[in-house]
Amino acid sequence: PVEQAKDHIGESKCVTGKVLKVGQSKGGTMFLDFCSDYRKCTFTVVVFPSKLRDVGDVRQLAGKDIEISGRIRKWGGRAEISGVEGLMPLAGCFWPGRIGFGF
Repeated sequence: PVEQAKDHIGESKCVTGKVLKVGQSKGGTMFLDFCSDYRKCTFTVVVFPSKLRDVGDVRQLAGKDIEISGRIRKWGGRAEISGVEGLMPLAGCFWPGRIGFGF
């Protein structure tokens, strides 16, 4: 779950959570928010414009449970995945290192 991501900084993991909203910066970077107030959330997913072609229209993920795989890093006081290795609907990351599933 996204609440545990902060405990895995520097590790490659699969994180699950419900995307509450998708934001976009002026430069086109997309942010997947898992809390109603992103400033209070301990985890976020950043998708740079150069990666959008690889992952598709992330705006469609609002309101959906997803799994995201990648290296978790600390940025701005919270955990984030920005080097997106995998982004898919729930039930997609089946590999060791999955957070919260006892692997």
